[in-house]
Amino acid sequence: MNNIRLINFRNIADSGEIELKPLTILVGKNGSGKSSFLRLFPLLQQSMEVAKKGPFLWYNEKGVDFGDFNSTVREKSDSLQVGFSIHHGRKSSHMFDIHILMTVVEDKEESINSEKGISYDRVSKIELRYLGNQVVVDFSTSSDTKVEINGSTVYDAKKNEQPFGLFPNISIDGSKDIPGFRELIDSLAENGRYKYRDYIDFVDVSFEEFQKLVSGKNLSYNIKQLYCNIIYNYLDRLLMNIQMQIRIEMDNVTYIGPFREAPKRYYRFQNLATHKIDSMGSNMAVYVNAMHTDKIKAFNGILEEKYKFQLEVESHFGQISLFIKKDKDDKTNIVDNGFGYSQLMPVLLALHTFNTTNEHTVFPFRSDFQMLCIEQPELHLHPAMQRKIGSSLADSTKHIVAESQQKYILLETHSRSLIDSIGEAIASGDISSDNVAVYLFESGNQIAKIRSTRFDEDGYLTNWPLGFLD
Repeated sequence: MNNIRLINFRNIADSGEIELKPLTILVGKNGSGKSSFLRLFPLLQQSMEVAKKGPFLWYNEKGVDFGDFNSTVREKSDSLQVGFSIHHGRKSSHMFDIHILMTVVEDKEESINSEKGISYDRVSKIELRYLGNQVVVDFSTSSDTKVEINGSTVYDAKKNEQPFGLFPNISIDGSKDIPGFRELIDSLAENGRYKYRDYIDFVDVSFEEFQKLVSGKNLSYNIKQLYCNIIYNYLDRLLMNIQMQIRIEMDNVTYIGPFREAPKRYYRFQNLATHKIDSMGSNMAVYVNAMHTDKIKAFNGILEEKYKFQLEVESHFGQISLFIKKDKDDKTNIVDNGFGYSQLMPVLLALHTFNTTNEHTVFPFRSDFQMLCIEQPELHLHPAMQRKIGSSLADSTKHIVAESQQKYILLETHSRSLIDSIGEAIASGDISSDNVAVYLFESGNQIAKIRSTRFDEDGYLTNWPLGFLD
């Protein structure tokens, strides 16, 4: 996902297309909507992990809490829309972007408990844009689903609920060839060899390319109608692929919230996940204890160089202790080093894992996509330490660009020191301003206004309200 759009989402009337860069920074005053925007990704992640009645799991104890549909939809609105783009296909010339806009409404018919304050929501419509095509799948009726392709052709399909997905799939009877398809693939065969055999073989073919393919073939069927029929007949599989792609990508999202767990002198050993840090850092001790010796050595090398301390772990009798080591003879329990170290450590561990791991999805399909979402990493930290975090984020951005990775860091911050540190990295040439996106969230009449700004070549932010960071 590299483009996001939210409509009627909390106080965001319409975010417009928000393009994500290797480092995307969200800034603004409290209540301006930046946290709501960032938390979309852990919301999508937790929604794809469990079976549910509606498209979203609005609350998760270890994730984010949006309440319910009525708490999330903008006041006086009856629907919200979530839009995003995903890359479809393998890394080749056939790869293309699909832009998805999903409309969610309250299901009035099923809200039998509405008087008790319980409401259900569902997807009423999804819109797809890709290769010049416009496809609208309308789930608004309880009977057959309506599919409109390129503004004119309308089809009836059956709806298949997808409890682990964001929207229902559709079922299409593909047992019979559509009129003209056999004639088409026969005309495109060369020396008895068929390049196209199935509808899905045309998934990356635009109408313009389709016209070139059939040029001079003298087919007996209307070309535009035939093309739309082909789209309809592979649409069920395309929607399934989109759902799977979203699940895989969201599995590779790491979210670090603004409230991390308080430090403990002893952490009890638990069978918690060790493939990534959770949102509150509550599995931090178990995570560090499970780290390979070489990995923790590399992590400490970075800590020593940039932050002038190291992290040590000791485990005994089912308990784990974490220590901050500032020199050879100075090793103290993390709980005795001030609150800031325990709040900083989950951020640095998540960032190190993000930098050194290609993927950590549990699915058998490979995904190069990774996203690290961090809210206010500067909490409880001295401004000098905040600058160091900014430097670490700049280092990660430099690595992402150098390795041409499909990785994104999404950061929400109030720290001028952190932002200035990013600017210094740009001014020194360590990273390019083209690889950093900055979005300013402003609130007027309880409606969020989102403006794009950027760093100039000297590392200064442009187009800012006077005194905003003072």
